[in-house]
Amino acid sequence: MTTGISTLGLQYVNINNLTKGQTRLSALSEQLSSGEKYSTLAQYTSSEVKKMINLSNTAAEKESYLLNIAAIMTRVEVYDSSLTSIEDISSEAITTIITATTYDSSKTETLATQFANFLDQMEYYLNQKVNGRYIYAGSRYSTLPVGDMSALLSEDPTLSYITGTDELPLYDSDYGTVDADLIASAYHQDTVPIDTEQDLQYGVTSTHAGFQKIILGLRYAYAATQDQANYAAYMQTANTYITEGLQNVRALHAGVAGAASALGRTEAQHESYISSLKSQIDDIQSVDVNEVAIKILTYQATLQSAYAATAQMVNLSILHYL
Repeated sequence: MTTGISTLGLQYVNINNLTKGQTRLSALSEQLSSGEKYSTLAQYTSSEVKKMINLSNTAAEKESYLLNIAAIMTRVEVYDSSLTSIEDISSEAITTIITATTYDSSKTETLATQFANFLDQMEYYLNQKVNGRYIYAGSRYSTLPVGDMSALLSEDPTLSYITGTDELPLYDSDYGTVDADLIASAYHQDTVPIDTEQDLQYGVTSTHAGFQKIILGLRYAYAATQDQANYAAYMQTANTYITEGLQNVRALHAGVAGAASALGRTEAQHESYISSLKSQIDDIQSVDVNEVAIKILTYQATLQSAYAATAQMVNLSILHYL
């Protein structure tokens, strides 16, 4: 009888071991298929959970900055291309003025058309729109910043001047407003956070003094073609304004190029950092699938032996009571 009880006890021990082995084998199989140690955070230690949460939060923060960068990258690219075109317009206008310092009635009509076309092109480039947003409008994102330039051709340029930030230039679509907030929004330069405690100013507005000078210079050049008596004086004034405006725009362009460089550099840094953070999370969660596969084979062999031993004990117990 004692032998029977001992055999029964051993059977219970073996069955308990078999159950644990099956549970472990099931866990290993899940690890092999998922590549992760556990399926829920509750199975990790408190320190591992805390570290994974901190790493995930930091990665999410960096990813939000990447979204900001992606959102404005296209705007910066359009700034770059449109400023290049405005520089080309200005350079061409200066060349045209230099080669036409003396009034010639046979050429004035052609010159007038050229300068009117330059103004039209300025209007086109300063009214650039990206994803439904006028990028030269300051914070007036849905407002066309520049009005009809052709309407300026009949205006006396000598009555115009380069405005400060407290009023809008004649060509602005909101010209004449006395709303201080609206005027401020027309001069607002967009800024975006691209990293922790790092904001990047990248916006360019149509109200900038450089654009004002170029446009006023083109108006003087056009007016010269309509006024023989003041032709030389107007052309000289036009040349001065456009040359100064071109220098200002080149400085603006350099700032845009710097912003583009900062965006590209910061984007690369964030991507590298996020990769490192995710690698650290993987180090905590991931398992060596080769090692797990070997463990599974070992457990399978052990369980097979245990099953065989249990079967033999069951046979012995039955024979004992026959």
